Amino acid sequence: MRGVVPLAALLALTTLLGFTTSRAAAQPGFPASFHGAVAVDGEPVPPGTHVRGYIDGLDCTQLGENYRTTIVEAGVAQYAIEVVHESQKAGCGDDGKIVTFTVGGVAARETAEWKPGVTLVNLNVGAGSGPTLPPPTPTATLDPTAIAATATESAHFTPIPGTPPTDEVTPPGSTRVPGTDPTTVPPASSDSESEGSGWIFLGSLLVGILILGVVGGTLLARRRPRNVREP
Repeated sequence: MRGVVPLAALLALTTLLGFTTSRAAAQPGFPASFHGAVAVDGEPVPPGTHVRGYIDGLDCTQLGENYRTTIVEAGVAQYAIEVVHESQKAGCGDDGKIVTFTVGGVAARETAEWKPGVTLVNLNVGAGSGPTLPPPTPTATLDPTAIAATATESAHFTPIPGTPPTDEVTPPGSTRVPGTDPTTVPPASSDSESEGSGWIFLGSLLVGILILGVVGGTLLARRRPRNVREP
């Protein structure tokens, strides 16, 4: 029984590794992309011309929604196609295979090596040499030290003009700003407030006395005995 458990674990591990390997092998590779200028006898082809990529005589161009015919920009005809991997279509692209091109069904003189990524290939059919697209210009790398120095030089502190410092003290109840003429605000008078508070207290007292009188009279009237007449 003890030997069965390691054997079962080994069998499960072998099955898992085989399943993982088969899934990795079954995943399709990515197509290779080709682009560039395209001409016939040195002249740009009209827009809408079909460009195809072949490997060993097999059309391996990826068609569908992403497929585009040629366009013309600034007087230069340009194309961009994708050539599929052999996992996508049997007999197609793999590292080291040679890709040939056709322009409008006519074979171009140029060929390219299939490899993942983007490759610039300028195509020409017939005599002469057509316009070419230069390779992309690499982006310049900025030196962090130069960036820091430039930022330090361009950063300047500009003080905001304000009131100069002074030893003067502004007393309470005054709106005087140091360095200006004093403008004293007189304290608010409390006589009117005291008078108003006295009237309110007196009125409240009178109302209370009146209420007590009414309540007391009512109670006395209820307690007074009524005169009973004998027959």
